[in-house]
Amino acid sequence: MIWSLQFIKKCSFLILLLAFACSKSDRDEDRTTHTSVSLALSESIIFDAFKITLAAAENSKGISDNGSNTTSLFGCDAITKDTVSSPKKLNISFNGGACLLDVGRQGTIKCLVNGKINQVNGNYSASFSNYYLNGKNITGTLSVTYKGINTKTNYPLYALTATDIYLTDTAKNNTLKFNGSFSIDWTSGGSTISDVSDDIFEVTGNSNGRTLQGNLYTSKIKTAVHSLGNCFYPAVGLEEVKPENLIARELQYPSTCGDHATVFKNGEEIEIGMLR
Repeated sequence: MIWSLQFIKKCSFLILLLAFACSKSDRDEDRTTHTSVSLALSESIIFDAFKITLAAAENSKGISDNGSNTTSLFGCDAITKDTVSSPKKLNISFNGGACLLDVGRQGTIKCLVNGKINQVNGNYSASFSNYYLNGKNITGTLSVTYKGINTKTNYPLYALTATDIYLTDTAKNNTLKFNGSFSIDWTSGGSTISDVSDDIFEVTGNSNGRTLQGNLYTSKIKTAVHSLGNCFYPAVGLEEVKPENLIARELQYPSTCGDHATVFKNGEEIEIGMLR
């Protein structure tokens, strides 16, 4: 049988069209998963560092009115400070043990503190020095400011900005990037500052980033995300996630501490693991 040139062209076009449709669908699915996993991992890192540095600041005399001369809070950390210099210095160093939320931390979080963290507009910047979280290198800067009591909730309110946060997985030779701006209400545990396990923080805000696979995205919190003192991962909240050039989808965190979340896209539910 002799195939006509026109017939061959039509078949070739259909094959290419189907291949393009499948590859686009695959990319969309990949970006749904990659974006949500990288966002969840980024927020886990940021909120974890916020909780650690705030606890160290709140428990350090001279940096907090309620503080003491605490030199360790978590069992595998060493807290040092200089309250004479301006700005004041507060360092939290970890020895690699998984004493806090079963996460291995190595290296130092260094804080420069202006004023006192429990006085209005008291603030600090935190940077990571040779810091590794479960073997992955973390760099970047956090800025935290105490804004006073939230008149809407009657809870302590903080402004948190994450700037150029990078997580590098050297084993896989890839890096994620994250920037975000958040408001944080300290809704539980504020009366027991030396016990971080009972803390609950409610977070709202916006972020943008690049996934470990290289996809760009933006996100905004629609329902407050909870950061629990006894959990590494975020909980409860709902976020809208918008990968570049793709439709928005929603990321729902679990109602209690857990390492899985749910993505909703076009009526479909996809369960993801929030990798450390």
